[in-house]
Amino acid sequence: MTLTELLAQVRADLDIEEETFWSDADITRFANMAIRDLEAEVHTLFQDYFIVPTSITLISGTSDYSLPTDIFANFIRKIFYIKGDEKYEIRRIRNIEDVYDIESDEDYQYYFKNETTGKKIVLCPTPAEAGAYVKIWYIRQAKRLATGSDTIDLPESENFIVERTKYYCLEKDQDVRAQLAEGKAQEYLKRLVETLSEMVQDQNDELMKDFNYYNDSV
Repeated sequence: MTLTELLAQVRADLDIEEETFWSDADITRFANMAIRDLEAEVHTLFQDYFIVPTSITLISGTSDYSLPTDIFANFIRKIFYIKGDEKYEIRRIRNIEDVYDIESDEDYQYYFKNETTGKKIVLCPTPAEAGAYVKIWYIRQAKRLATGSDTIDLPESENFIVERTKYYCLEKDQDVRAQLAEGKAQEYLKRLVETLSEMVQDQNDELMKDFNYYNDSV
């Protein structure tokens, strides 16, 4: 379902095709709030549904590197150093005082840093080389809707998103139909939870070696 289709369905269901009280911008904002609500359920039940890889290009003398702008809550699954035959996992530094004990010839480790300019990881020791040798597997956010052709990328979620969007619209107007829309949204959410639960094969949260450790392409 595209944003254009969602807007049309919400307006038709609420019989507000000609109404101006709810602008398209309002309905889009409510739809993105619904996506945010469902996103939390997806990440809880099937955290790797939105796992994606990206690479960091090292710059000699630079230790700070920006995280992807669509990362969900700094959720990094794994980081690897891959340069030819040399491959290893870059592990997170849990105790910040350990930073001062890392020698320049040791394997990379990292910690998070939040700045006003965005989220970053800091590599220790500071790289003395240049190249796309670092691969990050991270959990991305569900896509937000902005333009008419944008589509919902959450699994089997269109009905829930429509009903929860209608709920937010009706709640704004203090319309008694709001609870009916929310009731339908909860029914769809229950079905989604059941579907996602069936998609999860086991509780192992470790990525397979051949999935991320040896795949050098993004």
